Amino acid sequence: MNNKLVTILVVVYNHEKFIDDCIFSILNQTYKNIEVIITDDCSPDGSYKKALEWEEKLKERFERVHIVQTPHNLGAIKNVNSALKYVTGYYFKWIDSDDMLLPEAIENMVRFLDNHPDFAMLYSNYMVCSENQKYIDLIKSKGEIYKPKADIEEKSYAQALYEFDFIIAPATMVRWNVMNEIGYFDENIGIGDWGTWIDIALRHEIGYLDQATAIYRIVGNSMSRFTMDENGRKRLRYMVENEIKVLDKFKNHPSIKPESGIKACCEQGISVAIDLGADDIIQMIKKYAAQNNISISMEMSIKFFLYKIHILKMVQWIKRKMKLETNMIQ
Repeated sequence: MNNKLVTILVVVYNHEKFIDDCIFSILNQTYKNIEVIITDDCSPDGSYKKALEWEEKLKERFERVHIVQTPHNLGAIKNVNSALKYVTGYYFKWIDSDDMLLPEAIENMVRFLDNHPDFAMLYSNYMVCSENQKYIDLIKSKGEIYKPKADIEEKSYAQALYEFDFIIAPATMVRWNVMNEIGYFDENIGIGDWGTWIDIALRHEIGYLDQATAIYRIVGNSMSRFTMDENGRKRLRYMVENEIKVLDKFKNHPSIKPESGIKACCEQGISVAIDLGADDIIQMIKKYAAQNNISISMEMSIKFFLYKIHILKMVQWIKRKMKLETNMIQ
């Protein structure tokens, strides 16, 4: 195997509880030629201090180590882009500081891309863990492996990705010259990885490595967790607004058939919004679908109808209860 330099960018924000596991998983790699960049976006907790505690061990293992903190909170995508000036690797991967890499991840990914020079990037299988699970325990036990599914037999990767974001960032590796070509991550979109994968797939071939390389941690307050409270609804609104930006960015591309992607995204968003009782988000999605001449499926229409009936019943119940209490007072 060619000993190409691999840059691992660790993106940090409020992960004091998890960053030790993330950094240790990098130190535990079987591949040696790694550059580590850790960028903290002014975390209010002790994340940056924790990262600095690992600096000496990282520098003992790897020749190139950069631990930096933004001058003020930039947000996830701007934080990523601000650190890309340090990248010198041939291959590049981005990992959030609550996720982890399996020990042979970098070695297996480099071997795959070295053996497939036509691929601009790869994505792979991954494990999932809960908020409180530790790295040491996870690599000793063989947890469930998640295999990203993509219906690409009759469509391109770009089209498949436009219809469903099945790639997670910690389970990817990209050739750095390709990242330079596309102009880094789009700062106008808050979920920068999905649009980036589509952009790459529209220009190049991408490959699938049928091996687990990463451990994706499910954290209660992450942007992809939608709980039945105001914070959960805010996260869902943010996600939907940014998914619409991705859909709009590529819907007029000659290689994209937008109807299926917009339909899938709208139906998924409506389904989650119904579960959370987020009427305003439902109306926002329905308006976007109508603007693009998209009709939701019969299944989703039935779910929405049943939801509305439930809402009407609740309103009627509240009105009857208020009327009864008023009569009792009189």
